Amino acid sequence: MPRLIHRLGWCLCLLPGLAALVPAAPARAAESAPVTSPRMTATLVSDTDTAGPNTLLRVGLRLRHAPGWHSYWKNPGDAGVPTELTLTLPEGSHAGPIAWPAPQRLREGDLTIYGYTGEVLLTMFVSHGPADTPLTIQAHATWLVCEKICVPEQGDFTLTLAPGPPAPSAQVGLFDAAEARMPRPAPFTALLAPDGTLSVSGEGITSRSVTDAWFMPDTEGVIVEAADQNPRVRQGALHLSLRPAERFSPAGITGVLALRDGAGQQTDFALQASPGGDAQPAG
Repeated sequence: MPRLIHRLGWCLCLLPGLAALVPAAPARAAESAPVTSPRMTATLVSDTDTAGPNTLLRVGLRLRHAPGWHSYWKNPGDAGVPTELTLTLPEGSHAGPIAWPAPQRLREGDLTIYGYTGEVLLTMFVSHGPADTPLTIQAHATWLVCEKICVPEQGDFTLTLAPGPPAPSAQVGLFDAAEARMPRPAPFTALLAPDGTLSVSGEGITSRSVTDAWFMPDTEGVIVEAADQNPRVRQGALHLSLRPAERFSPAGITGVLALRDGAGQQTDFALQASPGGDAQPAG
């Protein structure tokens, strides 16, 4: 069974393991009818109202959490299940993978999880086929939403875009905001030692510019998420003590490096570390 049982609280299961929710209103141009619960409102949105032959557009699952509730990143951390989104498209049309915004690092008792609160948009690119016909997108999504309890939910969505040259929809600003939350390509050199020491060096790594830092791996089970990473800057390099877990490999690691400066400003980077570096004392 998924790791739902490995978290604080208990799981409220409605229907056969999922809370099946029904759209409550008709679709509005580039936003589908909503699927609602006391915990979440979900819709499918597009960045364009129209789609011509052989055009590329963005589609996203818009999740609006009720206060106090959260859902999960692709690596949920010590507990949880990531959101899944599957699209059904006309012949000749194709969808890419979810582009995941940088997650929040949240604490649940002695557990550390990675997820989203408030509003988040999980986007993917869709290429429309050669037919000059309306583009009907059908989507099925599942997500786990948690507070003191966890509730698995699901929804089905339909979005139909008229044929024509792509024209920005009223929802295009949501995609711009989601793009701003994506991790930036890291301009650093990163090395991973066999003991789990992650060493990051490059322009901008100083004790003044980095007052706090943490690393969130793309894959679960690689490090002990709740373990203190003990960030420290020495001689122009940032060192993090990652505690290896069952799936850890000294051959390298990928994930999101979050850096926070003295003003509290946080910047998230997509980091890929190569094998190398030396073990560092934790003190």
